[in-house]
Amino acid sequence: ADKSALLDLYLAAGGAPWVITRGWDTPDSDPCLFVWYGVTCDDAGRVVGLALPRNNLTGPLPPSVGQLASLRTLDLSENFLRGAVPPPLVRIPRLRTLDLSRNLLSGHIPPALADSRELETLRLSGNFFSGSLPAPTTGGGLGR
Repeated sequence: ADKSALLDLYLAAGGAPWVITRGWDTPDSDPCLFVWYGVTCDDAGRVVGLALPRNNLTGPLPPSVGQLASLRTLDLSENFLRGAVPPPLVRIPRLRTLDLSRNLLSGHIPPALADSRELETLRLSGNFFSGSLPAPTTGGGLGR
């Protein structure tokens, strides 16, 4: 599931013109064993970090990024991502750092983001979001 979500991101976000594509341009390889650029894995082979700042990512974020269930850090800052933040992305249970700053993202921030219990760092500045940051409904997450 992790590899499939990563490949979806590669295809949806422009792929080949990225500044650094090491590993991503070899889709038959394992992202953890072959060391894809910006991908960090744990000992079990699950993706726990994805850091692709300033890498010329374009287009929308695919909802399948939310399938990276072990992800703790997601940094896609300073790219050209556009469209809305897909709700599955903000439901990743272990996500601690989310940096989508300085992109072309728009729309409302998904309400589930406010209830993310593990989230410690949130950077969304430099986008075109409308509305305000949602208030927590469960007593956890950003309101703690």
